[in-house]
Amino acid sequence: MTDVRSALVVAEAGEPRRVFLVGRLTADGYEVLTALESARVGSRAAGGAVGLLVDTVPTRLGQAA
Repeated sequence: MTDVRSALVVAEAGEPRRVFLVGRLTADGYEVLTALESARVGSRAAGGAVGLLVDTVPTRLGQAA
């Protein structure tokens, strides 16, 4: 049996938050790509499903917008 990791694309404009999200998701075992890596995203998507995470609300965790 092969080990297949779920892949996510993080589309976050702010670099600090993008770095944070990528680090946390990678630590959780996801294969993480950023929207800035369009060639890698296209290649990975051709091989199977890829999830998309878009963080558009500039709030801190636990606080309402």
